[in-house]
Amino acid sequence: MSGSGSPDMAPRGDGIRLAIIAASWHENVMTGLIAGASRACAAAGVEVTVIRVAGSFELPVVAKA
Repeated sequence: MSGSGSPDMAPRGDGIRLAIIAASWHENVMTGLIAGASRACAAAGVEVTVIRVAGSFELPVVAKA
């Protein structure tokens, strides 16, 4: 092992596209989760598309499309 500490690597998401699909249910919770995920992706350079759906039954349908 090389010792203690963590690697000093910046995440690189150049050229990666990601969709965040979230239900409209529990608006306060989902808004915070989407905001955190979007910030992390933006910091890594990932292109994010956020899609909101009515509820949990629509999540797999939209994800498959």
